Amino acid sequence: MPYKLSPSTLKAGLPSNRFSCARCFWLKVVKGIRQPDMSGLGKIHHEIHDWIYEYLKQQWIAILPRGRLIETELKIKARPVHGVQLWGYLDGLIELESGGYAILDLKTTTNTKWVVKNYALQVNVYRHCLENAEESYPDYTPVKRLGLLTFSGYRFGVNSPQTAGIVGGLQWHEVEMDERVVGKALGEVLPILRSEKPPESNEDCEWCRYVRMRGDL
Repeated sequence: MPYKLSPSTLKAGLPSNRFSCARCFWLKVVKGIRQPDMSGLGKIHHEIHDWIYEYLKQQWIAILPRGRLIETELKIKARPVHGVQLWGYLDGLIELESGGYAILDLKTTTNTKWVVKNYALQVNVYRHCLENAEESYPDYTPVKRLGLLTFSGYRFGVNSPQTAGIVGGLQWHEVEMDERVVGKALGEVLPILRSEKPPESNEDCEWCRYVRMRGDL
């Protein structure tokens, strides 16, 4: 059976990612031992996504590529490559007026400076999955554009005594389509996955440090 990697798991295994831990990555993918989810992403994060989807059904946002939203929260999966199968949930797929498709990923963040650098791999993995789709999975092609739509909330606004909302900024961040970033990432994690024993942990990995303190490693 191929190892199944989502974009976030793939990124977490990259030796070039200073926040990654090869040991935690190996235990998660090879042995199915996962860390507790400490992301803190809750109901409001997902509701912002839903609000944006609903808005786009009624009115287009001018900063987005011209087209229409045809899919949201779409599960995608690629054919296995070198024993690894990439998969994920795509936030939004835009059918472009000019033909082809654009991948839309939504991010709620107040720091947009590094957003393209941080998530270029993610949206390129989505593109790879669509263009190399596993049988019975969506294969929308050609993908012509990739991008991130960021929402940065900066104040609380009251519209009337009974209604209020989060006021913030929207930005569209174009991402270069580059299959090489996907191939490079796979090349980095394959040696870890093929190891018969768990690799050494990252000295800065807080989870590994916690487990060592417990005496379990």
